[in-house]
Amino acid sequence: MYVRTLNLLFLTVVIGSVPASSQLLPVVPPALRGSIQYERQGTHDANNIRTFFYNFGMVGDYPADPINVDLSVFHSFEV
Repeated sequence: MYVRTLNLLFLTVVIGSVPASSQLLPVVPPALRGSIQYERQGTHDANNIRTFFYNFGMVGDYPADPINVDLSVFHSFEV
């Protein structure tokens, strides 16, 4: 019981010492953020794999209507 109380006290002190306002600040100021005009798409076609990739981190393609997609026609990548 004593160890549990000490652990709880330690956890409370550690969590309480972190300022809550620091979590509200943006990581990158709006003036330095990227713009949608710089997004690009490429095609990787090597080693028996073909797929799309984007410069914002997405690999593969996304269907225009994901609820009613016909998976026999739409493919995110090919092997």
